[in-house]
Amino acid sequence: MGGAPPSTVVDLPTTLISTPCRWFGVGRVGSIQYSGDGSLVGVRDHGRYIKIHRADSWDPVVALPPYGIEPLFAFTAGGTVAISGQLGTFGQNTAPADGGAATDAAVRFYRVSDGSLQGEIALGSETAIQLASARDGSFLLGVLQDMSGRQFRLVCWDVAGRTERWTTPLPGFAPSAEGGLGLAVAYDDSQIAFSNGGLNIVRPSDGSTIWSDANGGAPLAFSRDGQSIAGGSLLVWNTSTHVASGVISSGAVDSLAFSGAGDVLFLGHAWNRTSAGMDAQIQAVRPATNTSAGITFTAHKLDILALALSPDGGELASGGSDPAVHISDAASGALKRSIPGHANLIYALSASPAAGLLLSGAEEPDVLLWNIGTGGLVARFPIAVSAATLSADGSSLAAEDIYDQMVSVVDVASGATRATFSADTKTVFALSPDGARMALGRSTGAVDLYNVADQSLVWTGNAAAGPIGALDFSSDGGSLALLASKGTEVEVWRVTDGTAVMKTQVFAANGLSYLSTVRLSPDGSSLFGVGGAVNSTATGEAGVVLSVRVADGSVSSRTARWSTGLSYLAVSPDGLSIATEGVTTVVWRASDLTPLYAVDSYLYHLAFLSPTEIASGEQNNSISVWCAPPSP
Repeated sequence: MGGAPPSTVVDLPTTLISTPCRWFGVGRVGSIQYSGDGSLVGVRDHGRYIKIHRADSWDPVVALPPYGIEPLFAFTAGGTVAISGQLGTFGQNTAPADGGAATDAAVRFYRVSDGSLQGEIALGSETAIQLASARDGSFLLGVLQDMSGRQFRLVCWDVAGRTERWTTPLPGFAPSAEGGLGLAVAYDDSQIAFSNGGLNIVRPSDGSTIWSDANGGAPLAFSRDGQSIAGGSLLVWNTSTHVASGVISSGAVDSLAFSGAGDVLFLGHAWNRTSAGMDAQIQAVRPATNTSAGITFTAHKLDILALALSPDGGELASGGSDPAVHISDAASGALKRSIPGHANLIYALSASPAAGLLLSGAEEPDVLLWNIGTGGLVARFPIAVSAATLSADGSSLAAEDIYDQMVSVVDVASGATRATFSADTKTVFALSPDGARMALGRSTGAVDLYNVADQSLVWTGNAAAGPIGALDFSSDGGSLALLASKGTEVEVWRVTDGTAVMKTQVFAANGLSYLSTVRLSPDGSSLFGVGGAVNSTATGEAGVVLSVRVADGSVSSRTARWSTGLSYLAVSPDGLSIATEGVTTVVWRASDLTPLYAVDSYLYHLAFLSPTEIASGEQNNSISVWCAPPSP
């Protein structure tokens, strides 16, 4: 039945979503900042987004549009956040994702309540490499570099008028040199500190120098009373006498913060690769006596790149490369809240909308289970996975251990292992909707179906040719779809006896065109596949999306002009949409394979949470949710 499909070349849809509508946990963290009133906390992860949370609950508020490479941000007056950053590679600007010419860099102001753009300050051929704001948000500071990457200046802008107050050149400035780049504002907004080889303290009104020191170093932090300033050079200066004293440190320092009273300095350390636990510690010292403050914090697993004290001085937020954000009691060090995430690339996403659960898995030994509605973590399972899936009813998960290649079926409620099956690096698997059956596809072309309860073999079947590239159960558990013959043939079998009810060769077995994976529609009437194909109307290899009618094996195909190949595929719970990934994620109408809208991000793995929400793994190991645009 069927045959190689005629293919229609399609272009990327014009409707583009640039920011996630919500997210689960955190990715790797580069910066944490509290708003002036302490009600909000912003996080810059090592991806493209500034994510704003409610400080009391850490619930998502808004993700602001992407800007450049690891964007900078600062809370500013009028309920806004300023965003800027380096566009393109060092010394070479390129257009930001949300508009603007190639050399039109800017500082952009977004309203937190709805993420809308409120205005901008044009930077022309310069680009920002550091931002900081007044505590009341009235002025904004930026360190700018020109297109050559050799000229730098410090600028102070008035936020209300979006105008430049003053600027001062930074001759001989080298952000990558020892001492690094530091920029900080005193809590009463009376002083600005920046490092330019040494330490410089200037007036916010006109940038005139108050005092300076030949020593310096990033990061920088003022005490709340303004009497002290600390630098990453492990010096603390008295701002009245300008005298510096050293502080003890147990390792390299990536972040700094003073306690509310200013008598304790918190040092965020890099991952100590020589220690037994290889953890990264927050060290608390008393600069006045150069002694330990006797406060012990829960360690991070990797470098602590961000420390932020809440405006009331009660909580210390810490984050870095773990990823995890710890909210600790600043006085005792006790961990009050931990916002989790994955430390490595996400290898698996699987959702059970019926049970309200989302599974995510990565190489580190943790499969995480999330509540779809609240975004909260439900459970952890200590498995480092190469692949994992959640049963449609949410009762069981199946995961292949990345180290021993054993596939385990785990009871979600108790965490107990229900069954274990032998596999290898080329084995694919699928778990039935009720978690009662396990299908394993082998490199030989064999498919084995097991009862999970007693691990007994129900039947073994053989595809036309191996290897088996993908398996998927229908929603009722009655059909099993498989991809065989090196991605050129699709089949659908009856689960009761392993009999094939449909076989279709979708590509010639010449190695030029292939499918990466397949999925069945919820009602089992259609099979969808994605991969790559050589097409006479496209240049070289292009992404391919196809649907196969199970009743007769007829094929409909689309060639995605924007992609060299598609890797991931998800089908919406109502069967009306499919999502594909390959450079750009696109949502298609399932009935006629019409591209509907695109997501402006490179994503790993996809799972529909509802007909209008798609979860994805991102390059910074975070999990974002993308909401469909309003219907026209």
